[in-house]
Amino acid sequence: MRFWLTLFFSNREFHRRAFEEVLVVIVVSIFPLLLLPFIASIRLSAETPFDFTDTIWSAVASGQLYLYSFSLFGTLIWLCVEDVSSREFPPRKYFSIAAILAAFLCLLVYSFDPSLARPLNPVLVKISIWIYAAYVLMYYALLVFKMLRAPSVSDTVDHEVKNLIGQSRRTQDQQP
Repeated sequence: MRFWLTLFFSNREFHRRAFEEVLVVIVVSIFPLLLLPFIASIRLSAETPFDFTDTIWSAVASGQLYLYSFSLFGTLIWLCVEDVSSREFPPRKYFSIAAILAAFLCLLVYSFDPSLARPLNPVLVKISIWIYAAYVLMYYALLVFKMLRAPSVSDTVDHEVKNLIGQSRRTQDQQP
């Protein structure tokens, strides 16, 4: 696992490109939630005060983030199973398991109130926020890992041989 973490932080350009993609996808996918207060203000009378955060929070409190999270599920599973490098990527199975477990929770909450009209228990609302944040982070990490390529066996062996030769020379130089 240490190898993959080291590899993950090895290329700044991959992180920039992954961040840009995630940002665009998240902004576009959450756009209906951001439009909700404006739509609600049009429906209300002129005397009713316009409250941006209350409208968004009431949507989140009713479970909307579970739907937004579940909308990322397909993308996450695709990134987990797609292997363009034809090299095994062990962390994918952990990402897959985490995505599937969270998806089951999303479906479970949705099954209790498909209309998402009633406010949820505050604990469930916090869980929806955590699931959404986890899905966004998983999406970002999987994009970075998709761009990374593990070194070939011959490159790794060559690197290790050079390290051993260097260590041998240093040891010989230190001997009296």
